[in-house]
Amino acid sequence: MKRFMKREYLLIAFGVILFVVLNHLGGIFSFLQYVFGLLLPVIAGFILAFILNVPVRGFENLIGRIFKNVKRAPGQKLTRALSMILTFIALAGVVVIAVMLVAPMLSESIQNIYKNFTAHLPELTAFFTKLGLDSSKLTAWVSSHDNVNAIMKDVLPGVFGFASNVVSGIVSVIISVFVAIYALLSKDKLLIQSKRFTKAFFKEKTCERLYYAGNLLNYKYYKYLSGQFIEACILGVLGFSVLALFGVPNAFVIAFITSVLAFVPYIGAVTAFGVGALLTLISAPEKLIVYIVIYFIVQIVETQFICPHVVGNAVGLSPLWTLVAVFVGGSLFGLFGMIMFIPLFSVTVTLLHEHIDKRIAAKEVLSSSVESDAEDAESPSSENTEL
Repeated sequence: MKRFMKREYLLIAFGVILFVVLNHLGGIFSFLQYVFGLLLPVIAGFILAFILNVPVRGFENLIGRIFKNVKRAPGQKLTRALSMILTFIALAGVVVIAVMLVAPMLSESIQNIYKNFTAHLPELTAFFTKLGLDSSKLTAWVSSHDNVNAIMKDVLPGVFGFASNVVSGIVSVIISVFVAIYALLSKDKLLIQSKRFTKAFFKEKTCERLYYAGNLLNYKYYKYLSGQFIEACILGVLGFSVLALFGVPNAFVIAFITSVLAFVPYIGAVTAFGVGALLTLISAPEKLIVYIVIYFIVQIVETQFICPHVVGNAVGLSPLWTLVAVFVGGSLFGLFGMIMFIPLFSVTVTLLHEHIDKRIAAKEVLSSSVESDAEDAESPSSENTEL
């Protein structure tokens, strides 16, 4: 009787709560957005720590190999601190290189692209006219933007608006960086605390499944991000060298875009090819066939030699599930979601396959035991067979 009354009270309480929630959805969503905004720097810090853990682990392994045969090897705390310092030095170096080398080359390439575009504008308008397309808007836009500076006047307000938003969020960025640093320094303690939490609130089997899923997720992200980064660097250097050797214009921009989009399987390669073909068509149409041949040769080298040895089978997703992960992640979080959802889908599919295999194996064992029992029941006993 008491259990029945308790269930009734729980159902009544659930109905009241559901009624209140449905009648105040707007206010609840506003409150959740406010709380999420407050916690966003902390959440971003943990995500940053999770990503930076890949190079930190790489430097830890490197330091361990260097001091492998040394008696006074640095301890774990010192090794982690050195690894974090080297990681941030490497990130600072990448930013400096991007500012000092990439930005001027990108600016020069954009100016060259614009000059070639205006030079070939009559040919393009004639081509559009043959296709029956109206090219008057394109001609009017080019005439109103007679140089790159005129274009930049339209672009600069958006750039300044973006810069103001970046400056307004500088405090959140600093908080996220400090959260990431402390999370990396105390990741062992955080791991112990998470295990204590799961042991306190979940059953032992559930805890084992959570530990296994966490380790699998960590392994997938480590192998995927480290492998993709090395592959992108090799692909960018190889593409730039070959394109520059054969005189394809905008070789650096095309190689840079290709290396960045290499993190997105299938779609990234197709997008990079389209962008490179368009830039080559605008700058030097006679080099388009050369670019197409070079691009496909580089892609063959990547898929047959670079990817198997560098990335390997770290993700283990079929092309179908990879595309699903890219589309879902891109729809939710843009380019960042495309990259980060691939290992997440891989872990989900792996766990689902393992669960299905266990259920099938259990059913097979159960059916075999039932069949053996049925055979024993049907077989005549020794007493009945004896005459």
